[in-house]
Amino acid sequence: MAEKKRNRLRLAALLAAQILLLTLLVWMFGTRRLDGDDAGEMILADLLAREGGILSTNWYYSTELRVLNTQILTSLLFRLTDNWRLVRTLSAGIHASLMILSYLFLCGRLPDPDGERLRRWAPVVLLPFSYVYLDIVLYGMYYIPHISIMFLSLGLLVSRKRRRLDAVMLLLLAFTAGLGGIRIPAVGYAPMFAASL
Repeated sequence: MAEKKRNRLRLAALLAAQILLLTLLVWMFGTRRLDGDDAGEMILADLLAREGGILSTNWYYSTELRVLNTQILTSLLFRLTDNWRLVRTLSAGIHASLMILSYLFLCGRLPDPDGERLRRWAPVVLLPFSYVYLDIVLYGMYYIPHISIMFLSLGLLVSRKRRRLDAVMLLLLAFTAGLGGIRIPAVGYAPMFAASL
């Protein structure tokens, strides 16, 4: 048991170091790597902060509604400060933390030794193993909400104990995620449903 606790402390230290490094990189190089998508997400978050909501009638959503997406947290940060660089940096660190926490939630719902074995792979989630993953997931944060929703959904689905609360939470999460468009139902829930058959 003591060895398991030590391993978890080492894992937590490694994950914290990865998140701090990512946050530092966004702080140092974030203003040099902005593109239209990054700027659009920040502008939407700033607009939502000024309007005080999570959806806006003054924004033309190009491909999908942003319901459970990065703008929720980023708009909250804009309510605390109007420093765009600070908001972007804090947002990157918090979103990376939320993605890891959702992965660890999934691992905690699996029976040991599977859950413990998968927990050791958590640092891979934060590794920039390709430029596309670095740009779109870790730096751009576009897919962090989608990945986190799927980790949470899988954790609720594979629970060791079948609880009604888990089923209700999964339905609410799936409904809310589905409000944003077809992406998560098509690439997440439909395959999960097919696999369960």
